Amino acid sequence: MLLAIHWECDQVDQIRDAVVQVYDEFQQGIEPDACVARMPRAEAQGADGEAVLRSVSSQGGRARHRGGGALHAPGDWDALIAAFREHKLISGEIKPSTWHRVYRHHMNHVLGVVAVETPPQNPKQLLEALARIWADKPGGRTRQIQIQSTAALLRWAVAERRLGGDWEPPQDLTVFVGRSRAAKAITTPLEVGHILALVPSRILAGALAFS
Repeated sequence: MLLAIHWECDQVDQIRDAVVQVYDEFQQGIEPDACVARMPRAEAQGADGEAVLRSVSSQGGRARHRGGGALHAPGDWDALIAAFREHKLISGEIKPSTWHRVYRHHMNHVLGVVAVETPPQNPKQLLEALARIWADKPGGRTRQIQIQSTAALLRWAVAERRLGGDWEPPQDLTVFVGRSRAAKAITTPLEVGHILALVPSRILAGALAFS
């Protein structure tokens, strides 16, 4: 695994954030190389990922507004996410460390998928774009958190009238989270009668061993 970040003093924050992200996702079953490959381009190049993505997303939002994009599409995703963060912290729903450790990376992915030439124009397109980041991990915990936290962002924004009602995400997020392909272990349950039958057999076996 190789992070495309210059090993220099002024890159300490970027290196730390990247390593923390790799560690967190590795704990959830994602290989380090796959995690690095999914990092937003600006962050992988060693720039301040959050600052650069904010700038790009803001420019993209303004361009969409001038070009007659979706009526209720956010003009500034960064401002929307910043307000969401303030709400989560002030309400006491999460701690600052939780935002830094979990939400921040997932919100960066949101900024990444909207900073494209043709950004998502509705919640379905947005969630599908985020699901594709972890296309190889259907049902995975990290993918689940990404989808759930993004849906929470959209629901809050609609409730606060920062977004129009057409940005309300679906209640059922299963199709975006995906289903794990891992085979479940098949076990044979023991009934009470089976357990009781084992007791005399063990006693008899013990008696025979000492005879």
